[in-house]
Amino acid sequence: MPGDNGHLNPASKSRDYFRPLPNGLEPDGQKNFCNLRAHGEWIVEPNFADKDCETPFYDAAGIRLAPDRLRLRSAEAGRTNWVMFQVSAANTITSMRLDAEGLCDSSPDFLRISVSRNAGIHWEAVWKAEKVGPRAIHLKLREEVGGVPFCWIPRCVTPHQS
Repeated sequence: MPGDNGHLNPASKSRDYFRPLPNGLEPDGQKNFCNLRAHGEWIVEPNFADKDCETPFYDAAGIRLAPDRLRLRSAEAGRTNWVMFQVSAANTITSMRLDAEGLCDSSPDFLRISVSRNAGIHWEAVWKAEKVGPRAIHLKLREEVGGVPFCWIPRCVTPHQS
């Protein structure tokens, strides 16, 4: 990603979209170089209704596509199933906003979103379902993903029943 489902919005000087050099200066525009870091906001919106919606998956195990709104479902009860997205930057990630929907059908179900800044050596859980039912997930990640050229985001689910 961003791949075919992404586009870039213009940069602002907000720390969410701008990562200055240690001296506070903008890397773009130094010595007449421009667009070194592509400061701005990448909007990535995979279309899970598309028949080829698995294209942006970096890796997946035990996931099936359902015909209704919450398309990504576990295919196997009692084990952790997941889908992983790799988000890449032209140079360095500054921050990330992640919006998703999730569903826990029963109290033994488990639904979690994590990030890795180092290709899976270390994972940081950034969200987990606390209650049964549908969930709107809105995350703003800066320290968790800032300063690296890519990160991995798995969505893990362990359903009591599939």
